[in-house]
Amino acid sequence: MLLRRFRANDVDPAQLINRREEFEWLTEVIGDYLRNPDPQSHTPLSFCVLGEKGVGKTIFTRAVIREARQHFSDRALFVEVDCRGRRSAKGVIDLIAKEIVAALHNMKMPFEKTDGESKVLGQLLETAQALAAITRFDEVELEEIHKHLRQFTTVTQLKGEQAFLRVLKLDFQISLEKRDSESAGLTGKVRFDELRLCNALKALLSDIRASELDVVLYLDNMDELFHHYVAPDDRSHARRDTNTLLTLREAPIIFIVNMRTYYSGILPREIESRCVLPKLPANELAQILEKRLSAESDAVRAEVKKPDQAAALFTLANAAPTPLAFLSWFKDFFQSNCLTPSLLQQGVQSFLNKFYSTIPVEVIRRVVETFEKPTSVISHEQLLKACNNNTAELVQLVDRQAVLPKDFWDPTYYTLDPELYIVHPASHNLQSASAG
Repeated sequence: MLLRRFRANDVDPAQLINRREEFEWLTEVIGDYLRNPDPQSHTPLSFCVLGEKGVGKTIFTRAVIREARQHFSDRALFVEVDCRGRRSAKGVIDLIAKEIVAALHNMKMPFEKTDGESKVLGQLLETAQALAAITRFDEVELEEIHKHLRQFTTVTQLKGEQAFLRVLKLDFQISLEKRDSESAGLTGKVRFDELRLCNALKALLSDIRASELDVVLYLDNMDELFHHYVAPDDRSHARRDTNTLLTLREAPIIFIVNMRTYYSGILPREIESRCVLPKLPANELAQILEKRLSAESDAVRAEVKKPDQAAALFTLANAAPTPLAFLSWFKDFFQSNCLTPSLLQQGVQSFLNKFYSTIPVEVIRRVVETFEKPTSVISHEQLLKACNNNTAELVQLVDRQAVLPKDFWDPTYYTLDPELYIVHPASHNLQSASAG
């Protein structure tokens, strides 16, 4: 039997179950900030949402953002960017700039604005477009970039400190005030590196705040910007890019960043407001599943409620450390006709063949059994020994994230991927109890 609409990794905030305490805390703090009429109080405010892989950081934070957007979309820009797959800080900055352009455009269109308000929004929009334009370049001739930016004529009319224009001049030797005759014949090149582009982005955010608009910037999956960590050079690359993006905490905005717990060693002390999402109990995992099955057919929901299927779900829910692991197991076991106590081991084999197909099953089982409990931590030496001292096997396990570092920045200890808990012998005991 197939599931037509069910997605284990669905992060639609409407699917959020519980997290009430954390949700109320974060929405209240954001609301208090955005409601405050005193412009001097709108100083930098930063948060970090932490948790294990698959615990629900994205769906939780999106629910918070959705709640805030419903109340404050007339006075704040909400910018959401997923770092996953961007590969560099520059790629993230480029996407942030484009999302700010979109947010300013959307704010300009649906609301009735005075002539003065519309003019300011137009100037901010062109300022954001100018930043989005330069993020496309790595290195360019000064004369060419001046010609390219000449279209953004109203940027120089923006009132206030004009922080963005100042950064263009000081960091990149670009002046939008130059006439055509002055920019013609300019010699030399300018390089748009991550750190200076981030300074330009912070300057843009300062200009937006100076125009009495707030910005809520949410960076999701910071740890997925660059998750390879076997070689020191890889970690150095990740550290440089992450540190660059974390300087956005200095801008006069609400800055929210999500990352896995193992990545959090890089967080500066200035980001002291941290929300750690704990493991959900089995009964709440069952509620999540019930809600996500509401869009499926009556036949599917009836099948899931049969005694054998309910017993198997009890086993999976009690073994699952995260909602993603539980929902992934359910979907594969159900569609493989293995969602019964007697077929759970067959379901495990099917799951491994589909989602860890590049790693031999015997290697995965050997490594999993090295962990005394699914939640145990083992050393690099123990992991290498479990790989029969085969470094290539270890690298493959790390790359596939079958094992995760306890500390990304010093990977001397490892934990098991939450989705592999079901392979551990401790879960077999649960299965035996379920069958009995």
